[in-house]
Amino acid sequence: MIINDFYNTLKPKQVEKIRLSTYFDLLFQIINNMFIWEGLPKSIPQRFLEGYMHIFGSVGVAKINDELVCGVSSYCGQIDAYGIGTSGIVTTPTGTKEGKINEEVCICWNNDLMQKDKLLYEIIHFISEIDKSIDCNIVFSRFIPIPIANDKPQKVAYDEAIKSIIDGKLDTITSSNIIIEELGLENKTLNLTDVTQADKIQYLSKLFDDLLKRFFIFYGHNLQTINQGSQTNNDELHGYDSISRLIPEIMLKCRQEFCEQINSTFGLNVSVRFNESIQNNIDEDDAQTELTEAEVDKLQSEATENVNPVNPVDNDSQPSNNDDNPDNLDNNEDVEKEEDGEKEEKSSPEDEEEEKKEGEK
Repeated sequence: MIINDFYNTLKPKQVEKIRLSTYFDLLFQIINNMFIWEGLPKSIPQRFLEGYMHIFGSVGVAKINDELVCGVSSYCGQIDAYGIGTSGIVTTPTGTKEGKINEEVCICWNNDLMQKDKLLYEIIHFISEIDKSIDCNIVFSRFIPIPIANDKPQKVAYDEAIKSIIDGKLDTITSSNIIIEELGLENKTLNLTDVTQADKIQYLSKLFDDLLKRFFIFYGHNLQTINQGSQTNNDELHGYDSISRLIPEIMLKCRQEFCEQINSTFGLNVSVRFNESIQNNIDEDDAQTELTEAEVDKLQSEATENVNPVNPVDNDSQPSNNDDNPDNLDNNEDVEKEEDGEKEEKSSPEDEEEEKKEGEK
């Protein structure tokens, strides 16, 4: 009850802020735990190391107040051939450190473009809008006919009747009731809602799922969902397998390069790898690929065997043609006789004349 009262007292802009921050916290926690860091000093928590990269596009590590810490980073000093500064600045709430790259300061990029995760903000915007659409659809799909009152006494009578319905009370209406007197059996109401539109909520919910799927695909989770009304083959189902691995592998490469820099500069033994959930997805995709290749080989071998197919003979259903079978001897003799008779019938008149001439000779 306290939560409901608190939520209802918020202004619309505050509610929108809570909605956005809720989805941001949810999705940010997911991408902030894509990788597992090992060997980090206690002064550098992983959640801050990853958080700076996802929010600002990079993170810097340096010794500030004799303690190795991470913070917001930027390049400075003389630039190299590609326009990148050869020195760096690391800023934390407790101080700032400026120094040579890979000598006093190490900077880790979130990706090859040194950019923050902009897709996070785009997806949050869209799913928040979908939530508002679902909210409106739920409200305007309710069955709420609004009674039309001609005067205040009639309004009071309507209000009392509606309150009784909501409270579940069974009240008796007399013939002198003002509603019956004024309206009789006619129901004068105003319908601002349409209960038939409630089925549209499922499409908004499906769009919500599709947007989340789009987000997760680019961060290593290919959600293989199928619409009931669509026809999807195996190639389409696994078409995003390689794309879902591309961005995470780029991010992992940047972090592995940073591990080499920080280990060499500060004498650490830091390593990084995928989170178990992403690694399991990669292993499953590889297993699926091997299975598909095996199925292809099987289909090819079956196609080769079917070039000259041999129909098997069912001994129980097909008669035997073995002449050595005693049961078939009589049948074979009859067949031979029939063949001789056919030959005799097929003899031509010319053959008969030749036979007569040979007989006279």
